[in-house]
Order: sequence, then C-alpha cells, then structure tokens
Amino acid sequence: ADAVTIGPGSHGVDTSASTTDGVSLDPAVCDPGSFGSDQLYNDVWYSFTASANGEVEVSTCNQVSFDSRIAIYLGASGDPADAVACNDDGSGCAGFSSYLTFQAAAGVTYTVRVGGFGSGDSGTGTMDVAWLSSDVSPFSSDCDANGEPDECQTDSDSDGSIDACDADDDNDGIDDVCDIDSTGGADCDSDGQDDSCETDTDMDGSIDDCDADDDGDGIDDVCDVDSTGGADCDSDGQDDSCQTDTDMDGSIDACDADDDGDGIDDVCDIDSTGGADCDSDGQDDSCETDTDMDGSIDDCDADDDGDGIDDVCDIDSTGGADCDSDGQDDSCQTDTDSDGIIDACDPDDDGDGIDDVCDVDSTGGADCDGDGLDDSCETDTDGDGTPDDCEADDFIRGNANNDGNVDLGDGILILGYLFSGDAIPCLDAADCDDNGQVDITDAIYLFTYQFAGGAAPLAPFPACGTDPTDGDALDCLVTTCP
Repeated sequence: ADAVTIGPGSHGVDTSASTTDGVSLDPAVCDPGSFGSDQLYNDVWYSFTASANGEVEVSTCNQVSFDSRIAIYLGASGDPADAVACNDDGSGCAGFSSYLTFQAAAGVTYTVRVGGFGSGDSGTGTMDVAWLSSDVSPFSSDCDANGEPDECQTDSDSDGSIDACDADDDNDGIDDVCDIDSTGGADCDSDGQDDSCETDTDMDGSIDDCDADDDGDGIDDVCDVDSTGGADCDSDGQDDSCQTDTDMDGSIDACDADDDGDGIDDVCDIDSTGGADCDSDGQDDSCETDTDMDGSIDDCDADDDGDGIDDVCDIDSTGGADCDSDGQDDSCQTDTDSDGIIDACDPDDDGDGIDDVCDVDSTGGADCDGDGLDDSCETDTDGDGTPDDCEADDFIRGNANNDGNVDLGDGILILGYLFSGDAIPCLDAADCDDNGQVDITDAIYLFTYQFAGGAAPLAPFPACGTDPTDGDALDCLVTTCP
C-alpha cells in the first residue's frame, strides 16, 4: 500500500530497518535461483507504471551492500501467482547483487520488490531502472480485455490470434474445448480429441472408439451378430464364429449334443456334467445301471443285488458250492483247519479232535483241567459245577505240603508260597483259619498252634475230610487223602 512510485533512473535502496512483508515466491511461477528459500527477506516495495511497450531492466548489480533479491509482480497485489520476473544472483554481479529484465506493457502497473537472500541480509545502496527497448506506440490491441497487450501474450500457432482469443490454439483442427492439449481430459483413442466430445452410444462412460461393446448388450462388437451379420444357431446374439466348438465338427458346443466328440452325449458326459464317475468310463453315474438302487452303480457296487453279499462271493453270481445255504460261496468262507470243509459246515473247525460244541477254543467256556474240553462237556458226578477231573474233595487242613502230617514244613511252605512263589498242591489245606484266602495269618496261625499252644486248624482236622465252607475260590488239586 505504501509502495514508492518510481520511473526510469536511479533510486536509493535502504532495507536496514525493514521487516519481511511479502510471502515466498512460487517456484513454479518464478524461481529466484537454486540457493536458499524462495522468500525475499527484509523487503521494500516500489510501484512502476510502464509508459510504453518494451523491455525494462531493474538492477542492484554492484550497487548494494547486501546479498540482494528482486521480484517484479503484475499489478499491486504482490501475489506469487502474479510474478513476472525474479532474480537472486545476477551474472557478473559482485556480493551476490541482482538484476533482471521483463517485458512491460504500456499503461500497466508493476510492483517492484527488493529484499535479501536470508533473514540476516539487509543494507543500503542504489537500484537502477532502465528501458532497454521501447515501442513508441503507448497502446496495443487487447482482444481478451485483460489489460495485457496481445503482443505480450501467447499465440501458440502464430496465426495472429492469441490463444485466449483463438478457438484452436495449436491449429491442429480440434477446437480447444475438445482438444486434449487444452482440456487435459481423457483421450482413450489418442486421437487428440477429448473423450467428452466423442460418441458414446450406450452411454456407459466409454466412447465407441474405445468401447468393445458399443451397444452395451454384453457382446463385444467383433462377435455381436448385429455387427457381423454371421450365423447364430443358438440365437444368443453372439456370432457362432466366436463361440467354442470343442470337437471342431462345425457345430458350436451350444448346438452340439456331443461337444467333445467322444461318443457320449453331453447330458451324460462327465466332462460336461461335472458329476460322479466312479468307474472312470467318462459317463456320468446318473446315466448308468444301479440294480439295487442304493446310489452306487453296478460297475462300482460290490453288491449289485443288495443282498449283503459282495458279488465275488455271492452264489447268485459265482454258481459255486454253498454247503450252509447262506447265499455265500464256500470259497469265500473260513476253513480254519483247511480240511476242505468250511467252519460253518465242519463239526471240528480247528481239527483238534474236539467237536466245536465242546471245544473251549470255540465256546470260550471254562477248562479247569486244561485239556481243551469245555467243563460243561465233562463228567460232574456230584453236580457241583466242577468236573470230577478238577475235584479233590478230602484234605487235612494245615497239611499244606500234602505229606499227611501237620508240622513245621507246612508253615515254611506257606511262607514260601507267599514270598517266593512256591507251589502249594492243596490251597484249601493251607487256609488254616478257613477265611477263603491264603495269607500270612495262616502261617502265624499254624506256628502258634505248633509252638505256643494256639488253636488247631479248623475242620477238616486232624483227619481227612471235606471243606465245610466250600464255595471259596481255593482248590485242592492234589491230596493224599483217599
């Protein structure tokens, strides 16, 4: 606002008491130099109105005491966008002083800004303003009425009409409103014309020249029967020449019952259905026979008729022998003793001479004497559930070693049984207190009787006899009693 009005000539410069008023230059508009920031520090301002068109020089070269910078602005705002010239270090100028030139237009006001390179750069000196050339005519044409003479503005195609007043700045035959060079818009077909000015039949945002499907019917133009006029056997709008003919028989897959020409119609061809094909014959299982309708076709069903017998063993299929009439071929059944008779028809499966009904291997029953014969098949004279071969009824209690006498040897044997695993032929005889088990109390009981006048062993004692409390788990397999 307080810029000093100047004209051509020398003018004093004093920035020693100045602060920084203006904002930094925009380097995209006017770059003062390669060093430091884009600011002019401790600045002073001047106003210059051109009296004619011409080139004007503003210089502090070799005339100031500080590292100076100069900027020229169109108008009085000092806006970085209005900068028309700037300089940091003038070529050949001592002390990093400056000079610049700019093209002035008659009647136009320019603001001159002088400042320092850095915040510590200020001082005094002289600034010269000089016309390097001038046009004697103080006025020029201004077709766009922006206050700037037309000759100072750009005429890209040199046709005598500045760009601001030229409908086709670059004279390429495309009006600027549609010229991609001017609009900066999209140009998908690289024809120089903005896509927004070209035809888009289906209005999908892609012009026809760049749209594979002009009419937006989902079929690319090269295959759209509307465009090609070709054959369309399936009436889908797509030219048959663009559709798949897997077996190349001249009939596209959509119109061919057997697309791949493998002899299996598509409705049953696993390649088309994507269904199950358990026998890998290429045919969908849904098209093959399933006799028992169990969901598994006969070719993959081990039991075609669903009778629970696999075909390889089903007498209906094999026609072999079936001695037990169970529908299963004898060759598939077990013959444990390999005598040619399957177990189901063999009274002695394992060939050990004992019929299966009495063979403990088959019955899983008791075999007290270890002869392989189930106890239920052996003689039990007294009917007490124990075969005669496993009974020894009479014994003398305390006569553990079965020598007919109750003495020290019997107690020692009981201890040996308990602690060393010695065998006792008649466990009932070793159970001196008749509590149903042989333990240390029996040895103590016997020693107390023999050496301390304790009670005698319980019956049968001292003569042979039967166990009055029979029913415990103790046996008497060997005894000297008659």
